Amino acid sequence: MAFTSVEDYILRPATFDDASELKPLRTASVTHFCAGHYSTSAISAILASARDGRYDDLISKGTYFVLTTPDSPARIVASAGWTPHRTVYSDKPGESATIAVHEPFDPSTDAAWIRGMYVHPDYARRGLAARLVKECETDARRAGFVRVHLSATTNAVQLYESCGYVKMKEGDGVEMVGLPNGEMMASVMMKKNIEER
Repeated sequence: MAFTSVEDYILRPATFDDASELKPLRTASVTHFCAGHYSTSAISAILASARDGRYDDLISKGTYFVLTTPDSPARIVASAGWTPHRTVYSDKPGESATIAVHEPFDPSTDAAWIRGMYVHPDYARRGLAARLVKECETDARRAGFVRVHLSATTNAVQLYESCGYVKMKEGDGVEMVGLPNGEMMASVMMKKNIEER
């Protein structure tokens, strides 16, 4: 079946029953889109650090979303979520990539964070990622947040720029992040004001 519009895809909050679909989606997305931007060993480490259950907290809060196809509602082709907890990245190789995720922020002064954006390669360039970004922003705004931050892999920077995000640092905005296998990966911190205009 051919889908002519991004609106043809079904958007809903993720559930714990989606786990069997989310893991292969993540693997396919990272493996495909990070190729040419990161080494094979870095991609393997990125996937290894994304442990099963990584987004359970977001799913339990209803802030992780999936897109499915109308002809196969069980087939998840894209996912993303947001959190009111900042994900702090280690700058030392070998340390955990995500720590201090349980510290709540004040929506009036702190930023929500977009996390876990994955699109299946077979469904690339159909506007799915932009639709998920918009949903995350809308949901965060309902919760009182006026700013959103995210940490982008270098291959995703152009996507987020097209959604209105800007780099937090001048130049290429790249920061180096430690991976569990001891490698360092380039990441770009980005931000956007989502106040109603």
